[in-house]
Amino acid sequence: MATVNREKCCRSISATGFRILNALLAAVLLTAVAGEMPVAASAPQIAAGGLHTVALMSDGTVRAWGLNNYGQLGDGTTADRNAPVTVIGLGEVISLAAGYFHTAALMGDGTVRSWGHNADGQLVNGTNTDSTTPVTVTGLNGVIAIAVGTAHTVAIMSDRTLRAWGANDCGQLGDGTKTNRSSPSACQG
Repeated sequence: MATVNREKCCRSISATGFRILNALLAAVLLTAVAGEMPVAASAPQIAAGGLHTVALMSDGTVRAWGLNNYGQLGDGTTADRNAPVTVIGLGEVISLAAGYFHTAALMGDGTVRSWGHNADGQLVNGTNTDSTTPVTVTGLNGVIAIAVGTAHTVAIMSDRTLRAWGANDCGQLGDGTKTNRSSPSACQG
């Protein structure tokens, strides 16, 4: 009988707990940002990662705050932020998704940009090097929706197929393997 590495497979469960806690904390923090309009008043969408939060503002900018040890805030640094900072270099963002230590944005042109931790290839930038600013996910066009897990990302394509990349130690990419992918792979079925 095969054994399951519970530590690896259960990290998504613990990440969910962190996301709930982070969302609750974000709701409290969103009520006031010193010297500015409350973020909640001008943020049509937020996403909570492991210990960071990102918000798509009504003016099209993206703001982020929280833990930034891998650059998941996208401000060009790895400094933690207890108040929102602007994510560098994004254009027309449609939606956001946040993983444990990485963040992704669906762009208006149907591409995806990602930043933060990249040990499992979740940024799809040709390396396993973290990025403190958004990079374009290579080989992916025609995306209509994204979702991010602990260390992987899934995209719904305009033809209604799924593409996934990043960590795959529990088969979460749906490609029939348990091999991490540093490029978008088709989900089976």
